Parts: sequence; C-alpha cells; structure tokens
Amino acid sequence: MDRRGGEADRRLRLGALLLFAAVTVLLLAAAGAVSAPQVRYVWPLSMISDLGSGTCFSADGRWICSPRAGAFNAGLVLTGVLLTAAVAVLGRRWGPWLRAALLTVALGLLLLAVFPSDAAPRIHLAAAVLALPLTSALLLVSGIREETVRGSWDVPAVPAVPRLRAVLAAVSLASTIAHLVPSWRIRGAAELISLLALVLIVLLESGVLERTARMVRRDAQPPR
Repeated sequence: MDRRGGEADRRLRLGALLLFAAVTVLLLAAAGAVSAPQVRYVWPLSMISDLGSGTCFSADGRWICSPRAGAFNAGLVLTGVLLTAAVAVLGRRWGPWLRAALLTVALGLLLLAVFPSDAAPRIHLAAAVLALPLTSALLLVSGIREETVRGSWDVPAVPAVPRLRAVLAAVSLASTIAHLVPSWRIRGAAELISLLALVLIVLLESGVLERTARMVRRDAQPPR
C-alpha cells in the first residue's frame, strides 16, 4: 500500500471507530442513568437531559430525579469529545455541512453536561437547540447537497447514503417541533425519536467510513 493510501485508510478507520465509540458511550450513559435505583424517568414526558440533573425537583408537571447524573453528564462530555475528534481526524474528507453538524451536536452535548437544567436552565435550553434542531437542520442540508466521503482515491459513492441521511434528519427535525411545545404531553417521546434518528445517522456515517477504508485499502494494494 502506498503512503497516501495508507494514511487515508488509517484516518477513515479511526474516524469510523470514533463515531461508533461516541454512540456507544452515549447509549451506555443513558442506559446506566435510566437503570439507577430511584430514578424518575417517564419516557413520553421526560427529557433525556433530565438524567443529568443533579438535584430532584418538579418542572413542567414532571418530577425529575437522577441519582447517576454525574455519570450521565460525564458520558455526554466524552461523547462530545469523541465526535470532535472524529471531525478533526477526517478533516476535509467530509463535506462542510456534515462537519458543522457533528461539531454542533458535540458542542450541544458538552454544554448540556456542564450546564444541567437544574443549574442553568436557559443555557441548557440553548444547548438542547444546538444538539437537536440545529444539528438536524445541518444534516438535512448535508443530505440534500449529497455530501459524502471525499478524497484523492477513486472510490464510488453510494447515492442512497446522503438521501437516507436527509430522511432521518427530516424526521429528527420534525420531531423537535413537538419537543419544543411545552403544552404537548409527548415532548419526551418526540425528543427520543429525534435523538434516535441522529444516532442512526452517526452509525450510518461510521459504516460508510469503514466501507470506504476497505475500498481504499483494496485499491492501494500493489498488483501481484
């Protein structure tokens, strides 16, 4: 394998690993917080970020209490760091809208962890807007513009990938409408749908990077 092909292969595989690790950390943090004894989480009503509240209190008609708030917030921070690292590793191999989306959700998660809803509700709300609707909008534009993995290698793109990204981003963005209306009693469910759509997008991009790395590695092998 030539030097340029080897570097591209390593970066693509590392990017795929970082994205997969980010999703894994986020899901494990949420599962650990929800499974804690005495946690108060009712999925149609509760917000995911309620799991990061360090105190027990009532808000919008729901009781919020998360004994493992510290561990959950640490998971959000690590997820944000992993996503940022993936963007740094891949650089311009991703399109600008896709890079912006991943950096936006990373920043949103970091702010959600540092400013939980019981300590700084206004900053927390702004962070939620970054992490969900704004990220979804950026991913939607990325899908419409058919951004995919780019490089100097001759690897055929998969047209269905940006289209699927656009569909999932549209689902996520539409779900945030219900999430942002306080009077609707399905805010938690809507937020969960939005978050799951974003998780699927990240997993999709991780798979695309791994596929591209395999094709780069194959094409860079010297002929026998």
